Amino acid sequence: MVLAGFLFSMLFSILFYILFRMLGAGSVSMPVSLSIGLMLGMLTGMEYYGGVAVIKHYLLRFLLFLHRLLPLRLIPFLDAMRDRILLQRAGAHYRFIHHTFQEHIAGLTDERIAELTQGERVA
Repeated sequence: MVLAGFLFSMLFSILFYILFRMLGAGSVSMPVSLSIGLMLGMLTGMEYYGGVAVIKHYLLRFLLFLHRLLPLRLIPFLDAMRDRILLQRAGAHYRFIHHTFQEHIAGLTDERIAELTQGERVA
């Protein structure tokens, strides 16, 4: 992804430099066209090779953490649930072992979750 962004950056930089020279914008120097090309090239490379999806993924995880819906370090949490035999690891993803437990968790209301979290916490 970084290599593709770099290649796009170099291509855009050269194109901008040539374009600015052809249009008579002689005051535009090579560093200015390099910076414009670098910015556009990295954005193009990120969009083309999935970098935007990575940014969206981590932004979503961070927003869920800010709203206290998921812990920031999700893998240790999921592994702890696996150790308690609530989840099962299947390759790179996790799934509920018991369908009934999955339906119970999905059916919890906000009020019931608040009740459960008000209780005594075990360290």
